[in-house]
Amino acid sequence: MKILGIDTSSSVLSIGITQGDQVIGELVQNKALTHSERLMPHIAYLMETVDEKIEDIDDCAVTIGPGSFTGIRIGVATANAFAMAQGKRVIALSTLEALAYNFRQENLIIISTMYAQRDDYYRGIYEFLLDDQGKHQLVVLQSEAAIDRADILKEAREYAKDKPVILVGEITGAVQEELKSKAGSISLAEGDHNYIRPSTLCFLATERAHLAEDCAKPVYIRKPQAEVQFEERKKLTEV
Repeated sequence: MKILGIDTSSSVLSIGITQGDQVIGELVQNKALTHSERLMPHIAYLMETVDEKIEDIDDCAVTIGPGSFTGIRIGVATANAFAMAQGKRVIALSTLEALAYNFRQENLIIISTMYAQRDDYYRGIYEFLLDDQGKHQLVVLQSEAAIDRADILKEAREYAKDKPVILVGEITGAVQEELKSKAGSISLAEGDHNYIRPSTLCFLATERAHLAEDCAKPVYIRKPQAEVQFEERKKLTEV
């Protein structure tokens, strides 16, 4: 099965193509350029580079959130357009689960994070356990929510009493100094482990292929900041 994976949920643009457990090609851009302008040309470039045709793709995987409201909409709309045009299906994936999947072979508690404005972060807490076939299966310990940085660190310290914990994603830079002197069994992910690798996204999608649907729907967790500000202004004018 050939999977085209798309992640536009953060400032990083990730596109990958896999077949089974083989990486055909992947492209990552972290250059603060708009996804709306770059996503389609980059997909075309990657397909051409690896000599693949869009009609040969079996399914399209896309992250549906949480994350950037605009970014998620762009990725989901593109994946749905692909599915409609090619008569294929979409595999919708949690951004935070896809991020945790970077550590699928580690014996850790994984706290995945995405920035949610105002020192809040979207977070999900996971671990991977071996099933009867010896495969690592993701287990959700805490479902996705938007909470503040202090509460995430409090959760991390509680989990770290029983098992090593790793913080992954956009929170790592914000807490680096804070954890330096009293981290204990809490560590911070480094480098490319803090964003979703395109091939990793595709591998997760291959496992979830049975959940493919005709279209994907965004998961935002909370309202966009612009909508919150609009509602606040509306309340003031109604007083």
